Amino acid sequence: MKFKRIVKCKICGKKFEVYICRIKNNRGLYCSKKCFHSKNKKKYKKCLYCKKEFYVYESNHRKYCSHTCSENAMKNLPSWNKNKKMPQTSGKNHPFWKGGKYINVHGYVIINILNHPFAKRNRMLEHRLVMEKHLGRYLKSNEMVHHRNGIRSDNRIENLMLCIGRKNWHEELCPKCGFQFRIR
Repeated sequence: MKFKRIVKCKICGKKFEVYICRIKNNRGLYCSKKCFHSKNKKKYKKCLYCKKEFYVYESNHRKYCSHTCSENAMKNLPSWNKNKKMPQTSGKNHPFWKGGKYINVHGYVIINILNHPFAKRNRMLEHRLVMEKHLGRYLKSNEMVHHRNGIRSDNRIENLMLCIGRKNWHEELCPKCGFQFRIR
């Protein structure tokens, strides 16, 4: 056939037919799988977990004789940062620390705060915290804080107004943003 050639095996010297495209891709060099694998030298290694010897090719970098030994070894290894924070690179010591505050996509200032009952992932809106400190209590779920001048990052107490969503409160329209809410 014009697509095949007769080639000599590099290991045993036996002649065999191989497609030309395999020769071009350096694949048709061995007559069988046995010859192909015999080119790799095999050696014994000792399992790091059970200390049993196992047979692998020299190019293989396995450290354990089986998947079970590998899993058991990983379970017994201590974690380097288990229940610890790295003090040299966390919080104020981190090079990208910006004071624990940032402005979200809606324009509100988010502040990092620990141990607050309404904080999600240790973060909370700053205007709610300012209003809580002013009132001396936590805000209820139906209470919201409105910015009088419409600037969401302006969290001065003079600019904040407590709004409650109840039926017995009168409705008011914000002159800046046009938001309609109920107020005392």
